[in-house]
Amino acid sequence: MTTKLPRVLRRLYLGENVEAMARVLARASRKGWITYGEIDLDEAERLDLMLLLIEERLLIPKASVKSMAWEDRLARFKADEVYEMPHAIRNLIQIALEGGVWNPREAVRRYLNEIGEEKAEVILILLDRIMETVEGHRVDAETLRGLVEELGLGREINRVIAELKGGGILSPSLRDPRRLKYEANPALMRCWPSSTEASKPRLKDA
Repeated sequence: MTTKLPRVLRRLYLGENVEAMARVLARASRKGWITYGEIDLDEAERLDLMLLLIEERLLIPKASVKSMAWEDRLARFKADEVYEMPHAIRNLIQIALEGGVWNPREAVRRYLNEIGEEKAEVILILLDRIMETVEGHRVDAETLRGLVEELGLGREINRVIAELKGGGILSPSLRDPRRLKYEANPALMRCWPSSTEASKPRLKDA
């Protein structure tokens, strides 16, 4: 592994063990998952690192207590427990490994292209607007529907949401049963450009 990923992580996650973090992320990005037992750290350090990676949605526990939503995933911190890396996050880490840049928008673009999405650019504009709207990493379903309709994707809303969920970009959040919301991936929100800066390069190492 090159030094590019640790350098980028150091600027994003101040005070964290970025060397260990980079090793785990690089390994998980190659195959799309990692087990808790594969992380070669003292138990206290390993637990702290995994809590951070889960909180940032860089890794998602495979086990679930109810649904596939992130907030329903169950972390038990056992040696054989599997943690998955979402598709868009795999791209994000690979971009950082190759070019020393944290570019979430390009990571999502690659994901959309990889699944054959013909309206990738429109969906990226949708995400630009979502990222400017979210509060506490969440956007309510009605706001999301309104943004989708503004961009002419109203008839395709179910497909669009399914693709965003499938790539690890959004996940349903039912903490308030009276109002459906979607959680935006915190790691993708880091350095996501504003709608007026979407074409500019993202955070690079020195």
